[in-house]
Amino acid sequence: MTTYCLVDDLLLGNVPTPADASTYVQSTADEMDSIIGLQYVTPVVLDDSVPAQRAGFLLLKRINAWLATGRLLMALDGAGEDDQLHQYAKYLVDQAMLALSQIQDGTITLPGAVPVDPEGEFRGTGPLASWADDTSPVEAYQSVFGNPAAQALTRPRPIFFGYRDLYTW
Repeated sequence: MTTYCLVDDLLLGNVPTPADASTYVQSTADEMDSIIGLQYVTPVVLDDSVPAQRAGFLLLKRINAWLATGRLLMALDGAGEDDQLHQYAKYLVDQAMLALSQIQDGTITLPGAVPVDPEGEFRGTGPLASWADDTSPVEAYQSVFGNPAAQALTRPRPIFFGYRDLYTW
């Protein structure tokens, strides 16, 4: 099986590296593949020497190191961490999961990675529908939470509450 980082890449600081650290690296690489495998063919093989692929290679390496370190530290019995989660470990796992979810939903793309369905439909990351009528939820959202400066030019001022617009900040 392929991993995206080595045991030497773990962020353990002065914590001694356990003998089963490679198991955590492998299991978290499998976890990564199960998440990003919905978007890309796994294992994702990127070349560190190709400039366009280097950022994706380093990102996957960092995510694997974050996730493996976090899972490993959570499994260890740290002093004072008996009744709560290890905060540094939780931070690492949260950061790794956030990055993986952004890869999965297409917010972060990996140049050089093979998409699962290259001929498939476009996978957008924002609202994909817009109706130009008065009852459209998308248009209503944009009129309330859109750019207040742009909305002030297109919307008439209300005649209540002393001419104050309720939707400007």
